[in-house]
Amino acid sequence: MEFSANLGFLFTDLPFPQRITAAARAGFRAVEFHDQAQSSDLRLIAGLLHDEGLKLCSLNCAMGSTAGSAALPGEEARFRAEFLSALEVAEALDARAIHIMTGRTSEAGAEAVLLRNLEFALGCTDRRLLLEVISPAAMPGYWMNSPERFEAVVAALPDPQLRLMGDWYHFSSLCGAAALSRLCGLAPHLGHLQLARAEDRGDPLAEDLPAWLGLRALAMERDLDIGLEYRASLPPAEVLSSLRGRAL
Repeated sequence: MEFSANLGFLFTDLPFPQRITAAARAGFRAVEFHDQAQSSDLRLIAGLLHDEGLKLCSLNCAMGSTAGSAALPGEEARFRAEFLSALEVAEALDARAIHIMTGRTSEAGAEAVLLRNLEFALGCTDRRLLLEVISPAAMPGYWMNSPERFEAVVAALPDPQLRLMGDWYHFSSLCGAAALSRLCGLAPHLGHLQLARAEDRGDPLAEDLPAWLGLRALAMERDLDIGLEYRASLPPAEVLSSLRGRAL
C-alpha cells in the first residue's frame, strides 16, 4: 500500500511538472493525475517520476466539459480517441491504471454505450481500468452516480481488469454511516481508494476519520494504493504524517 498524491488537487499553486517534485519532497512515494499529462511533455514527466522514484498509480481519460465521454450516446468516436490518447500516456509513464470517466448524461442508452466502450478499452490493454462512483451532490448529472450502477456494469462485463475507484468522500455522501460496509462489500472489485474528509472534502487527518483503521485494513487486504484527493488547507506532508502515524 502506498499513499498517492493526487496532482489535480494537491500542489496546484505550482505548474504541473513541479507538482511531481513537490509530492516527493512532501514524502509521497506515488502520485496520480487527472488528464494533465496528455498536454504535457512526456519525456519531462517520465524523467521527473524516475528521478524522484515515484510510482504512477493512475491517470484519467480526458475530462472536458462533460466530465468524460464513455457513456455518452453518439460520442463513441470521441471516447475511443480520448482513451487511446490516455493509453499512450499510461504506457509512456508506466501508469498502473487508467480512470475512465462516464460523463454527464441521463439518456436511456447510456449503459449500453458504456459497455461497448469498455469492451473496446479492455481489448486495447491489460492495464487496470477504473470506474469511479461520484456523488450527485458533487457532480450533478454524472452517469456513474451510485454503487448499484457500478455493480450492474461489472455484472454485465465481468472482467477482472475492470475495477472500482472507491472514493471515501463520495461513498460517505451516498451511503452515510454504511459507507465503510458498502466499500468492504465491493472489495473484490476494488482497484484503488481515494481519501478526503467526508464532510467537506477537506484534509483527511487520521484523527478526523473514525473509519480510517477500517479503510487501512481494506487497503492492506486488497493491496490497494490510497490516493489523497482533497482540498488542502494544511501542508500535505502533515496529512501524510497523520495517516502514517495511525497506521503503525
